[in-house]
Amino acid sequence: MLPGGKIRNKVVTAAKGADLLIIAGISLQSDEIMELVREISEEIHARYGGVVYIGSQPIRGRTTKYYVDFHLKMDVDECAKQILGVMDRLDSDASTELASDIENDKTDIWFEIISNELEGLICQEEPEDTAPRCYLCNLGLDECLLQCRRCGDHLCYTGPYPTNQTAPCIMLQVFRDEVNRPPVQEEIENFSCIHCWSQSEEGAYPHYVRTAPWVAVRERGKPAPRMVMLIYYLEQFWPQAMHLQKHIAGKWVCRGWSAHVEPVRLETLPEQGTILPNLSWEAKTYNVYIIYITHGISATKTYQVSPGTSYSAPEAPQKVWDLQLWLNRSDLVNTVMGCLNEKFTPAFLVCFLGKLTTSTANDKLLSEDVIDSWLSDDIAVSHTDLICLEKWSPPVMWLFSPFNSRPLGKELPHILTACQCKRMQRTSNQQQQKNRKVWMTSHNAAHGMHLNKVQVKVTCSLCRQMWILPSEHLTGVVYTHAGLYSSIVPFFAA
Repeated sequence: MLPGGKIRNKVVTAAKGADLLIIAGISLQSDEIMELVREISEEIHARYGGVVYIGSQPIRGRTTKYYVDFHLKMDVDECAKQILGVMDRLDSDASTELASDIENDKTDIWFEIISNELEGLICQEEPEDTAPRCYLCNLGLDECLLQCRRCGDHLCYTGPYPTNQTAPCIMLQVFRDEVNRPPVQEEIENFSCIHCWSQSEEGAYPHYVRTAPWVAVRERGKPAPRMVMLIYYLEQFWPQAMHLQKHIAGKWVCRGWSAHVEPVRLETLPEQGTILPNLSWEAKTYNVYIIYITHGISATKTYQVSPGTSYSAPEAPQKVWDLQLWLNRSDLVNTVMGCLNEKFTPAFLVCFLGKLTTSTANDKLLSEDVIDSWLSDDIAVSHTDLICLEKWSPPVMWLFSPFNSRPLGKELPHILTACQCKRMQRTSNQQQQKNRKVWMTSHNAAHGMHLNKVQVKVTCSLCRQMWILPSEHLTGVVYTHAGLYSSIVPFFAA
């Protein structure tokens, strides 16, 4: 289970399809075990799942609450007996037990609804770990660390473990000639990292160094990132605001970064004073994110921007233009984003916003960073398109454009309506499934290509009739990331 090892990679990959992680009979005192739990819990929480730890000993540190959701403080065997006992009682007298549980649950629910005040969360920066660790993967096993004799940095290698069970960051003597190859122990004693190696004087670097498998939490020689997030929300959306607040705080705590996540209820905004009166950070040393969780479109099909203000469809473009002009004049705000889905649940954006704050922590927010985070989030990208306003740039819309269903940001027509061919009779169910009537698409799209230059062909899978979708009238460009396509379309077409 070493960092980068094959078994560890399989476990983390398997966690991407799981909704619940139960940790039982394992101590979390080890740094390596804690790092593994953090990796797996991030995958579980990305699917809105939960992590349960069963153990009689308390978990170290206050930050574990962000990646261990429930801690059952009892012995593992005793826990198993309790669960089996409860199952037996439910089977014998289900009606009485369930009725009691339902009443208790109702009481808890009403208590939560009444006590819906949200308080700000403050995440303190953790001190930098100065113990010897691999600067690529953060491994801290002394027997697996090589120290550069010139700069003092560490890189991990196989050490005393079998090579087929590890995936170290450096493999010694891979590119050395067998004739001039020194003993391995001599190579270890005189080890020099790739940054200190002089190729002009010493030739090609003799060792294989793999790319960094772990996202660096702090750039060398620079202070750790800091962030302030203000979540403005209507009272009816307080559960979503609480969910977002805890998720964002957990993301930053797991990396040891400091952050203020402050929820602000819009109904009581005039009564509130200074939102962050005790913030002592210097200006321009932290990023600020402002999230509004409000209504999108009301029942009258107008764009609702506050509890008492809404705009009709003809007025909306003018308001977008006014917002762009205000953004150009602002000295505080650089980017404004909005969702274009009419019936959108705020919870679908939680993981996207968490990923966005950490991926842009060391720099200002750029549109490329936003669209990359959006496309790499399966939930957000499949539920809403986005509108983005940047300072001194025209407003644009980002339209998710998978070519098998929504090429160039427009949904394909229903195949039974567009193609009138009839399904041929098949004798085998397997043949029927193989020859289902579906659209087959082909295209010549590439990153940065203008939409009016993209040629999309759609073909019926049964009759092979083919159509070329019109694109000459479209304005915008194709944007690709991680194999996914989107269309960047100007909000105001020329």
